[in-house]
Amino acid sequence: MKDPAVLFYINDWLIATKGLKADAKGWYLNLILFQFDMGSLPNDIEELANLCDVRISEFEKFEQVFEQVLKQKFKQNSKGRLENEKAKEIIQKREQFKNKRSLSGKISYFIKFGIKHFKINKKQIEFLKENVDFENIDLKDEQVLKQVFKQKLELYINENEDINKDEIKKENIYKKFKHLTLKIEEFNKLKIKYTKKEIDDILNDIENYKKNTNYTSLYLTSLKWLKKEYGDRESETIIHDKNLLE
Repeated sequence: MKDPAVLFYINDWLIATKGLKADAKGWYLNLILFQFDMGSLPNDIEELANLCDVRISEFEKFEQVFEQVLKQKFKQNSKGRLENEKAKEIIQKREQFKNKRSLSGKISYFIKFGIKHFKINKKQIEFLKENVDFENIDLKDEQVLKQVFKQKLELYINENEDINKDEIKKENIYKKFKHLTLKIEEFNKLKIKYTKKEIDDILNDIENYKKNTNYTSLYLTSLKWLKKEYGDRESETIIHDKNLLE
């Protein structure tokens, strides 16, 4: 999609056109605007005259002005077309900005998808930002997105969580982030009424919660959130996986 507007640097224009007559300024402006629209200009005097709406009676004058004055303001590129260097620079910067904004939009959508479907935490978000090829990913295909998340999160677990496994076990800790800690015995208490998945999902929600700095007990906070999300159920209704802890 083409830009509906362009950046126009007034000081640069005034300096570049100082001393030019009105008709030359008008033709020059038309050529610059067409370069913004087309990317480059044809290297043919008749085509250029057509772009500038030059009348038949003005053609000889246009040709003279272009050869003597305006031609110096354009360079021939590798494809044999004409480009004004300043306009080319503006176009390139604009393309870089749009590409960067587009990439930021893709990353934002990808992360929101991960939070919604996989409840990813902040560390996982940073890992995904560094290890996903956002330029070539198809955001419209949910199955592809889910597959990417499964592969990358498995890689994250292999590269990160295993490193801290021994340390966490030594400290008798099940989950730890920022100033909050859930000990294994506290996890076992929660496990009486809730499944490991339910507990892990709530822990991830708390970790992603912006105001979690207000909490002092991860156990009490988790218990409160679990009751709110799943109710204060009876322990007999829970069927746990065989391997709750490694």
